[in-house]
Amino acid sequence: MATTTTATATRLHGTASLATSLFGKLVLAGAVVTGMLGANAQGVAAASTTYTSAGFHCQYEAGAGRVVTAVAPRSMTSWYGGTENVRWQPVLYRYTTSGWVVWQNKPGSLGIATSNGLINNAFGQRWISAASTSYSATYWDFANLPAGSYAIREYYGWDASPNGASYDLNGWGLYNGNSYCYFPN
Repeated sequence: MATTTTATATRLHGTASLATSLFGKLVLAGAVVTGMLGANAQGVAAASTTYTSAGFHCQYEAGAGRVVTAVAPRSMTSWYGGTENVRWQPVLYRYTTSGWVVWQNKPGSLGIATSNGLINNAFGQRWISAASTSYSATYWDFANLPAGSYAIREYYGWDASPNGASYDLNGWGLYNGNSYCYFPN
């Protein structure tokens, strides 16, 4: 089940656990830039964007055991209406006695968006890996997981608006209409 969200305000996240990934460093750098510009940084012609989460899947696979697959957004539009670089990173959370904690990060995916949505890059792909631009990254697998409950938090980013600001949002993905899946022992 896909969720479409329209964002009209800047919301920042500064989760310390993101700092270890390439995408997290980009997000944190974007948060610093946006924070320096202040609350008026969003004022690029009444900036508005949409993105559609494709959610995640939970399954058992031969050789990989318990697998959670995060699927890249089907749709994502430019924040300011022009052509700009966009980012998406799934972060796997596991429920523990301390609550939901970050379990694994992936490098994330990079794309190009316009006011009409995602466009193909020079390689003919909508999403490429942030770790290596030589392959498509339309999904990320988290494999060989222990029994337990898992959820995906998705981080979305927009770069290169005319005033140099970055915008970052995040939200929980859905699995069959639920916010988490459970793998028994």
